[in-house]
Amino acid sequence: KRFRRLGDRFDKSIAKIRLPLTLDLSDYILTSEQLASLEPYVEKGLEEAKSRCASSSSSAGDKSKMQYELYALCCHEGKTMKSGHYIAYVNAGPDLEREDWYHISDTKMRKCSRTEVLGAQGYVVFYRRPGTGPTTDGEASPVPPESTNPKEEKKEDEDDGDDGAADDEGAGDAEE
Repeated sequence: KRFRRLGDRFDKSIAKIRLPLTLDLSDYILTSEQLASLEPYVEKGLEEAKSRCASSSSSAGDKSKMQYELYALCCHEGKTMKSGHYIAYVNAGPDLEREDWYHISDTKMRKCSRTEVLGAQGYVVFYRRPGTGPTTDGEASPVPPESTNPKEEKKEDEDDGDDGAADDEGAGDAEE
């Protein structure tokens, strides 16, 4: 929680949170035995949970399925909920071994380092399974140029829904 209520206003928390690069959630996943012990208390959805547990029990020894890596975060720059600016950091690489971090702010984008990302205070943090990032033939997916401005691109490609025929006709009618 990045904001706390103080009277009639919300202030940004100054607590610094060190983000882990990886999360291991295997300690928080039920085993088949633990799930079975909950059966008397579950009214609906138990069969689906059992089938999921059965399908993952064959790989129960494979803890890597519960490993997640940091790949993006949104940060709030500013002191209150009513003011400030949001930025994002995104790893465009397929995993942390081939990381490709970017700092994104409105229409500007630049490369950045893991150190910069880990020093940021995330408002919302995103994790993914290792190796599930964007790839094209084993390489990181292409990223837009250093800085793009979608507003400028829209102006060039803008279509007001009019094929221009009415404007030409109107101009011709005025001359006649």
